[in-house]
Amino acid sequence: MRARLESALNVEVIQLLAAAGLRPADILRNRARGVDVFEAASAAIRGEATFQQQAALAQSIVVAEALDQRQTSAGDGFGSTVRFRVVDRLKGDLSPGAEFALRQQSTETMDVSTDLRPAAGEQFLLLLSRDYYQQLVAEAGRQGQDAAYAQIMPGYLVSPEGLMPTVIGQPRLSSIEEARNAAQ
Repeated sequence: MRARLESALNVEVIQLLAAAGLRPADILRNRARGVDVFEAASAAIRGEATFQQQAALAQSIVVAEALDQRQTSAGDGFGSTVRFRVVDRLKGDLSPGAEFALRQQSTETMDVSTDLRPAAGEQFLLLLSRDYYQQLVAEAGRQGQDAAYAQIMPGYLVSPEGLMPTVIGQPRLSSIEEARNAAQ
């Protein structure tokens, strides 16, 4: 039984690493920083990942301002879109000022507790992956959108009091600078 559980976990880890879009160069870069991406993915699946481990799995980490939220089916298997504008880039190819769509599962008739419901103007620290979004779309047998992302890990609401996790159990972060250092 234990061997089957370990095998299933290994399959989940490999699938998460592939869906995260990690390339051999990413694995080597993270290893040089002391982050084992295989352990990071395993910890993420178990719900025990540190922010540094989560950051290793994200293609882009940004502070972004919510522009609007709407129910949109767009044919990709997702039910809603939150449009954001990047305020600060910690990692990845999304530059300040760039706009992007965060696709989410929630629809008018189904509410997913981990989906964001931001008010316009609220800022979030987001851990994103375009490849993860494309993987979810492919698994659903659908066609994806350009410039769309999914959260590979839950994010944080940026407030005057600090960073507040959007999901219970997220690692604590004291500041954007702490997140930036972990993402490097």
